[in-house]
Amino acid sequence: MLEQIIICYIENGVQLFDATSNGEEWQKNHPDAIIKYKFKKSDDIIDTETTKKEDFQFQAQFYGFATTDCKTKLIIRDQIGTLVGFLPQNRKYKCSVIIESTGKKYKMTIAGVKQGIEKYNEKYNKDSDNP
Repeated sequence: MLEQIIICYIENGVQLFDATSNGEEWQKNHPDAIIKYKFKKSDDIIDTETTKKEDFQFQAQFYGFATTDCKTKLIIRDQIGTLVGFLPQNRKYKCSVIIESTGKKYKMTIAGVKQGIEKYNEKYNKDSDNP
């Protein structure tokens, strides 16, 4: 199976996306396109809209989380959620969280997720200071 590439490009002043398995052939077919980004399409994804597994640790450190915070539990509006990834393209809501009881996905601020993790740790005595 050929590896798919997702291409974000600008053509005639419009931003577009396309998928291809041959980047060189694609460029020949779109000579006026200005390529902005290329992504390898992968099945190795925690949350398809957010973070690949291999990027999670880097992004976790970048946003001030522990590298082990993947799938960390937190409390949001009295519900338990799970941190599943990051949204680096999003200006304000950088974290992606899934609520366990409903399965709904939420975008959250970094501060909101950190507060939710603290609340969970306090409520369930999972704080590292209290073994």
